[in-house]
Parts: sequence; C-alpha cells; structure tokens
Amino acid sequence: SAPRACSRRARAASAPAEPKFGEEREWMFSGQLSASLGHLGYSNSDAATTAFSVAPAADYFLARNLFVGAAAFLSYSDTTSGLPVEIETLRYGVYAHLGWNAWLSEKLSLLPTLSLGEWHEQSSYSAARPGFTTSVGGTAINVGSDVTQTVVIVEIFSPLLFHPTRHFFIGLGPDVYVDVLHDVANQAGGTSSNPRTFIGLSSIVGGWLDPRAR
Repeated sequence: SAPRACSRRARAASAPAEPKFGEEREWMFSGQLSASLGHLGYSNSDAATTAFSVAPAADYFLARNLFVGAAAFLSYSDTTSGLPVEIETLRYGVYAHLGWNAWLSEKLSLLPTLSLGEWHEQSSYSAARPGFTTSVGGTAINVGSDVTQTVVIVEIFSPLLFHPTRHFFIGLGPDVYVDVLHDVANQAGGTSSNPRTFIGLSSIVGGWLDPRAR
C-alpha cells in the first residue's frame, strides 16, 4: 500500500550511507603487506638460495581522503653461486607515508603519496678462491669483504586506483624516487657514495577496513 511504501522510503532515506574508501578513521593495507620464506637448490651444483622477507605496511585516514602511514621491512638471504661465491645479506628499514585520495568517478580515484624511508643492508661476501669482484649499489667490491649500505630515500607514487568492489582496489601509476643518501662501505675502510634515481611505473593492490562497520 501507499503508506507502507512511504514508510520504506523514509527508512531508506534515514539510514546512514555506507562508508566508502577514504573516510576518516579507515585503515588501508596495500601491496607491501607480504611475507615469504623459501629455499632453492640445484641438483648438479652447489648453487643454492635461502631467503626470508616480511614487509608489513598500513595507512590511517586522519580526515576524509587524508592519510598517514608507515611500512617496515626485514629480509635475509644466503646465496651460493656456481663460481662458487657465497653472499649473506640482511636488509631492514622503515618508510613513512603521507598522501591524499582524490575521487575521479564512482570507481576511480587518484592516490598521490609522498614517502620518506631509510634502510640498511649488511652483506658478507666469501669465495673459495681470491680475486673475485662484484657490484654492490653500483660500486665494485672485492669478494672476501663485508659491505654495509645506508640509504635515505624520497619517493613520490601516484597510482590511479580502480575499485571493482567495496574494500578492494588495484592500481597503476608513475613512481619516482631519489636517494638523498646512498653510502656503500666495506670492511677495508673504503666508502663511496652512489645515489640512485628511478623513474617508472609501479602497481599496487590493497584493501581497506572501516572500524565503525558492523
């Protein structure tokens, strides 16, 4: 009947709108949320690789479409090549994020993000025979020494996000980063600076949670 239809429309009009991506107090989790552990060996040589990595990341919307966040990572690998040269590496670091979500349509938004990060890498190179050299951070290093890299990096990433369903998105966009600092030091006392610059495209996959949703 007409009164019942009017009542249903009134309830629908008074019901709160479902939250969408970018609302205040939401949490965003992106493609950096990952972990891996594995060992790769070969039957006809001593070559092998054992590796572990974890990189949790999360961002929080302080206000509508404005977010801050952080990412941390830890990785370890032990690789023996067929030469044979053994490389044992430990890498760890943190990143801070500041960004904005700009809606372009119901399914598309732009997510420009500024990141500042610092990471360290400690590597040990050993060989059965002396005389080998390798490249670390773009710098030639004699095998048989320990090497430490220290990097401070600034990155701007601006992906175009597609939201096929609620709480999930995928994206692709320009990615630029430069090293404010990139020092490579070996145990012999030598230190070099070799900052990097990257310009390219990067992808992102992620989701989001609203703590107020029931």
